[in-house]
Amino acid sequence: MLRRRTTTIGLLATGLIALASGACSVFFSASKDQCTSDDECRAIGQGYDSCSTDKVCVASTVQPELDSSAPDSTGPSDSSADPLACGREPLPQPDPNRKVDLTIRYTDFTNGQPPANVAVRLCAQTDSLCANPRNTLEGNGEVDAGADAGGGYVAPKVDGTLTAKVEYGFEGFFEVRSGVYAPTYRYTSPPLKVSTTFDQLILRPAELNYLADLALGKANAYESVGHGLVFLFARDCNQKPLTGVTFTTTAVDPLQQLFFVINNTPSIVDKSTDGLGRGGFVNVPPGLHTFTAEFAATKQRLGSTRILVRAGAATTVAILPSP
Repeated sequence: MLRRRTTTIGLLATGLIALASGACSVFFSASKDQCTSDDECRAIGQGYDSCSTDKVCVASTVQPELDSSAPDSTGPSDSSADPLACGREPLPQPDPNRKVDLTIRYTDFTNGQPPANVAVRLCAQTDSLCANPRNTLEGNGEVDAGADAGGGYVAPKVDGTLTAKVEYGFEGFFEVRSGVYAPTYRYTSPPLKVSTTFDQLILRPAELNYLADLALGKANAYESVGHGLVFLFARDCNQKPLTGVTFTTTAVDPLQQLFFVINNTPSIVDKSTDGLGRGGFVNVPPGLHTFTAEFAATKQRLGSTRILVRAGAATTVAILPSP
């Protein structure tokens, strides 16, 4: 069971699909029993060949996992000499005459495949309720996300990707609506200077609740009805993860808990990030909150971002050096 928990939270918190080696992988399902026989696991494919005693499919071969050494977005750096230099520069002002390409790739947390039955829209940071979604988002055509969802939703392409042309200095978020997956928000902060690609896992509500409980270290500890789950990445100007960073937030709630992902295991004991720069908060109250990253040893501020947290939703954002 410990192996399952370690692998599961490690996959989620990394946020990027890549090839990584490992001796044993676990295929997590939100249902009570994933399998009753080895044959059922073999039918899944991808090397899953046995049903464990706790009714979970396991594989003894190397599996596609999340490469925790990879950055969560790509694009050329403009500060290679000093990886923190961009934090001393003014934030770029939006320029509609200069365009950059923005791409996001969604992956189903359970099976590692592009998700189905998903609607996505792109919204500006200043438009927190997405009253005016961006109309340059391209995927597999516009879709109806329901009467109460609003407009601007597009289905991902068959490979799970969507693309958009946005202005230089754009800052905003992708919003996922689905009858299958939990509400998912991915912020593009800080303002974009270059063409960028984000990789994002999406989870079913039961999976989200389960992983939040893992981060808290006990069952039924995540109060999803009135709280959200926020994942944070500490990155330098070159999108490389930073070690020794801690996070704070203006959000206040007696149930709120800071956690870090240390060696792919959630920890509420450690006080800063390891070399992969991952952490977050569980049981964050809804609302606009500022999240700040600083180096734990020196208290030197790295940067901050302000995002809207929604109840029952998973929100992901990277914090890079900023003024």
